[in-house]
Amino acid sequence: MESCAVAPLTYISVGLEHGHMGSRDPDNRKGLLGTFDHLASGLAIRLVGIHDPGDPVRLARECAYDPPVPGLDDLGTLVDATRPDFAVVALPAAATPGTVLALIRAGIHCFVEKTPARTAAEWQPVVDEATRSGRHVHVNYPWRFHPAVREMRRLVSSGDLGRPLAAVASMFTGQVGPGTGRRDPRGFAYRPDTEGGGMLHWLGAHFVEALCAVMGDVTRVSAVCAPVHGHMGDDPRMDDASFVTLRFAGGAVGNLQTGYLNAVAGENRDLIRVWGTEGDVHWPSLGPMIHVGRRATGTVEARTFEIPAVTGVYGNSEWMVDVAREFVTGIRTGTPPEVDARAAMRVLEVLDAAYRSSGSGTEAKVSPSG
Repeated sequence: MESCAVAPLTYISVGLEHGHMGSRDPDNRKGLLGTFDHLASGLAIRLVGIHDPGDPVRLARECAYDPPVPGLDDLGTLVDATRPDFAVVALPAAATPGTVLALIRAGIHCFVEKTPARTAAEWQPVVDEATRSGRHVHVNYPWRFHPAVREMRRLVSSGDLGRPLAAVASMFTGQVGPGTGRRDPRGFAYRPDTEGGGMLHWLGAHFVEALCAVMGDVTRVSAVCAPVHGHMGDDPRMDDASFVTLRFAGGAVGNLQTGYLNAVAGENRDLIRVWGTEGDVHWPSLGPMIHVGRRATGTVEARTFEIPAVTGVYGNSEWMVDVAREFVTGIRTGTPPEVDARAAMRVLEVLDAAYRSSGSGTEAKVSPSG
């Protein structure tokens, strides 16, 4: 465990319904609560309170774990009582913008689990306030930090692959609907009032952010987004499947395919692949290996990365712990998060454009980030 001879930082946890928040349960520590608990002694951070608006039994249970902390269903009262340096926020998308806005106005940095908002318009006040105040807002779209994606970014930005031409990403997972083995449509991630979008919005957004990290800003979108199963209501934004064509600012094109389509759990076949004039890079199954092809040598090289496992934390991987570690370190050093409020805004703008395109049957422009 790393040592840290600095003044301690205090934090609160906001929201328990979101599955990624996890638990402090010493027999089953997991999620973001597990991550920040894992970092506590090494980074000199201390949990001083937990807020949840809707489940008093779970709130009391989480607060009772050692060390015990206060828990309140009123966030303003908790903030006034604890005056934390930062907050770890994991709420339904509908509740997140207003909560984060109130926290940063109170001078509190925020680590925000996705999805940050139902629409870009709902998130805009957070971007404005974070810019004005200088409070750090990290939005937890983590895939750009995976060692494989870091190397993909390096290959593209260095010119090793030549001029970027195209990219493709694909993610398919289990169906939403009644019955065994399906995702429960009553969950907040599968309802238009709480999430504001379907598969593209909840999980496809991870790949939108990763593609932007590797390829740059998206300027135009053409999409078909469809509730082909239809168990998430009749809102056209509640897609079970989406096929999205992207035009990047640098001239390259891309395609993103997402779906709640798998009837049976099985092998992970998700992927990202990028082509350039001089080579290509392929990341299969979101695993520890990439394949790099080079025109000059006519070879394809496999590169493998060490992905150390860590139990009891969000993602069960050291690289995901590092995302939280860098957020805390950034508060102390004044280094803003890489995936900040504006980067999240860019993702939401692409999602909004995709749904507009699907609804109109025409290409939609994405307003440039800046």
